[in-house]
Amino acid sequence: MIEGLGFIALGSILLYLSSRYEDLISLILILLSSLSLIIGIHIFLTSLAYIIRFRRYRRENTEVTIRS
Repeated sequence: MIEGLGFIALGSILLYLSSRYEDLISLILILLSSLSLIIGIHIFLTSLAYIIRFRRYRRENTEVTIRS
């Protein structure tokens, strides 16, 4: 999850830096920042979904164990 936030931060920084340059460098920085943001959001949401599913699975199994 931390890696996802790191990629999002990197993408934000690159997007900020792209406004300072012109032409080809700006386009390359925008492309890299977009790619970094997409990867970061994907990692973050995947980690979040895994954590939520794991907690739900653990809670369901704990209830079954207590009832038995």
